[in-house]
Amino acid sequence: MVNQIFRNLLEQQLRYQTEVEFHNKIQCFTALVCLTTEGEDVIEDGVVLLTGDDDLLREFASYFETHCFEGLGILVHYLLKDKPQPTEEEVVEDLAALFPVKYTLELDPDMGSGIMYGNMELLMRCTNSSSKVVLNSIGIFVIKETVVISEISSNQILKFMITEEDQTITFQLVNSTFRAGFNYTISLDYDANINKQFQGVFQTGPNFVATVFQPNSAAEAFPCFDDPTMKAIFQLTIVRRADLISLSNTERSHSEDRNHSMVADVYKETPRMPTYLVAFVICDYKYVEQETNNGLKAFASFTKKSLEFFTDYFDMNYTLPKLDVVPVNMYPLAGMENWGLILLSESFLPDVKDVNGRVLEVGISDTSGTSSTMPLEQLTKSLKLVLHEVIHQWIGNVVTPNNWKNNWLIEGLTEYLTLRYIYKLDDRFLKNKEDLDFIRLRAMFDVHLVPVNELAFTQEINIQGPLAFLILEEIVGEEKLKEGIRIFLKKYKLENAGEEEFWDCFEKFMERKDLSVKEIMKRWTSQENYPLVTVSGINSGQTVHVTQEAFSYVEDHGKWIIPFTLSDSENRTGRHFYLQPETSADISLNKPQWYIANNHGFYRVNYDTTNWQNLIHQLMQDHTAITPVQRTNLISDSWALVKSNKLDVNIFLSLLDYMNKETEYLPWMAFFGATSELFSYSSQSENLPTYLYFFQEKIKNIYQKVAWIDHGLSLNDRMLQNGVINEACRMEHPSCLSKANHLFKRWKTHPKENK
Repeated sequence: MVNQIFRNLLEQQLRYQTEVEFHNKIQCFTALVCLTTEGEDVIEDGVVLLTGDDDLLREFASYFETHCFEGLGILVHYLLKDKPQPTEEEVVEDLAALFPVKYTLELDPDMGSGIMYGNMELLMRCTNSSSKVVLNSIGIFVIKETVVISEISSNQILKFMITEEDQTITFQLVNSTFRAGFNYTISLDYDANINKQFQGVFQTGPNFVATVFQPNSAAEAFPCFDDPTMKAIFQLTIVRRADLISLSNTERSHSEDRNHSMVADVYKETPRMPTYLVAFVICDYKYVEQETNNGLKAFASFTKKSLEFFTDYFDMNYTLPKLDVVPVNMYPLAGMENWGLILLSESFLPDVKDVNGRVLEVGISDTSGTSSTMPLEQLTKSLKLVLHEVIHQWIGNVVTPNNWKNNWLIEGLTEYLTLRYIYKLDDRFLKNKEDLDFIRLRAMFDVHLVPVNELAFTQEINIQGPLAFLILEEIVGEEKLKEGIRIFLKKYKLENAGEEEFWDCFEKFMERKDLSVKEIMKRWTSQENYPLVTVSGINSGQTVHVTQEAFSYVEDHGKWIIPFTLSDSENRTGRHFYLQPETSADISLNKPQWYIANNHGFYRVNYDTTNWQNLIHQLMQDHTAITPVQRTNLISDSWALVKSNKLDVNIFLSLLDYMNKETEYLPWMAFFGATSELFSYSSQSENLPTYLYFFQEKIKNIYQKVAWIDHGLSLNDRMLQNGVINEACRMEHPSCLSKANHLFKRWKTHPKENK
């Protein structure tokens, strides 16, 4: 009876197609064909297409009642009323019942229509018996007549249901089940959308299509288990025009001619990997290794050197036989670490056009390249980005996070390794930990830091994330950190892991057996803000009393286990111990002239007034007796303490008196960070002239040393030069303003000659 009603309604409704103002016929048809409570096929010759979005169905029903055919709307409302809802237990069973083994995909993006035609065969393993399989699917139209499930006859598939709210497609069996311990293959044809939003499958021009699937946009390209834990093998075939090329994660196996000047590139199987790392590009680019231009030659060489360095560092070979780096026009993200196919924003690469205006793909070279002619500052950002994505070929690709909450671990560790070791690949970079100390300063400008394990995909992850591993290095040391990372990669190779599993790989390196790495690190990753340590002299300077509290402008009761370092005028190497959360510490000293805490730790330090004065005296006499990092900490900490009313401003100003002797990059960055805020406070006050004079006197010597020098500067000095010129002109330094005005007029007169 219900079948006949639907058949009659469909025949009548099709006459009203032109009156129905929906986006397309597919949506209209989806709305028309609804689930019956009798368990029958609504359409005799195929699988019922069902939308599970009840609110959307009701909206359609109301539209039908008003504009089209009243009976259809009434029937939709009636059927929805009695529609059974799955229990929570059924939902859990569905998600845990089947797992992917291998995806075989043929993808044919039509750049003219904005539609990608797809064919998929998905081999699944059933671990718990279930009557249905649920796949993630976003905006995909499955052609119902093509759906075939191995070992399941077509009349045993009751329906497949598209649920917009959950972005899933469900294949429901009737009078049959997927049996535990068996494999099944589901094959189907479908249409997917090509968008211009730089997510999923996207198009940026008439000859360019690419993919970005992280975190959950693979479901826009093919129905799948779109979760980082659902790893599988992928075998892709990409259909393209004969005048274009395609690239994917692996090497091309062979190509096949298709009709109408089309070619199908068949790619080799990937390792087991998550859906978000699947990638392909179709473009008219030219491949470059060595011979085309200096900038790209340098990048090709740098990519090769990066792979070689981290192959040794991780003690694990790069998994794939090739790695391509592809520039993407107007790409809003900096990069994407697809396994074997890295995408980078063109803005991070040198001029990547050949003589015919075609974009050049960056390949791995076999010999060392020449230096790039890019501005040094842009080059540093570009090489850091390339190295970051190369490191992801292990951290994230070999071992994948067990959920997206642990993405901070993958991104933070990758950025830590980038900043820690890039100088090993290019000696123009800051050595030791100066890059890490710089982002430590940036992070501590914010006193309302959220826990790092809540960052996931935020921009702050590349600032706060690496600091957790800087703390870990303070605990176990550089070599043990490397060894622990190797253990982690080998133990969880091609699997998933998270924060807990990572810390476990370092427990055997913990010298204090009453403490665990996990216990220490969880406090740093799960709490807001960061500590303030107060060091006060007692007993006429023979002892210092050390306490901790959360550094915050509001009440905060956070406590940490702090790897703490204390040096003094008699012991420059310093002593190391752990400051416990609920206890203070008393440390005996040999009556030093001054003492100073912290090297690279993520905490601020305050001292008693006498020690502040002694430190100032030392800086004025010989500032090199205190290391550049410690000088940086003194400037940054004292200004933060002034702002939080924990330190007299006169101590901070007296501390800056030594700056006319300072030549190092990091202390000046701390100085500029503080003085720029001071300027914002003074810019509208009558004290502005006094402040400007104060600032100009402080930078007089360094300005003369580095400003406007075109050649012979190291990367440190070049970065320092940028900071000095920017701040000097902002603070109305007469010579700086005059020079800048002259250069602007020269550029305005001859812009091409004065880039």
